Amino acid sequence: FIDDFWSPTTGPSEMNKYVIEDIGLTPDEMQDITTQWQRNINAVQSALVYSGNYNWQLLYPDSTCASPQVKNATCASDLRSLCAADSVAQKRALLYGFTDQNCWGTASNLT
Repeated sequence: FIDDFWSPTTGPSEMNKYVIEDIGLTPDEMQDITTQWQRNINAVQSALVYSGNYNWQLLYPDSTCASPQVKNATCASDLRSLCAADSVAQKRALLYGFTDQNCWGTASNLT
């Protein structure tokens, strides 16, 4: 599953908080697994991009729960930041959120 995640401190995503204790891995083993997982996912994502494909982790802002990139109160500074040559928005595909509602809140009327 390439939508999962590994952390040296919390273990694999989508597991309970006791997973590291339950599987009995040392901190060094957890770090090694995390490092190797990251190398593997980097290779998978490179192959995806090379073949003209993508997965959601390649979209900025690294979340399936994206808020709007530009907000009314900070519009000019948001756009300046996003348009800067070194901005992540210049280097990655963007996932645009339409509302400032979080993913687990109530839906907004978008019409």
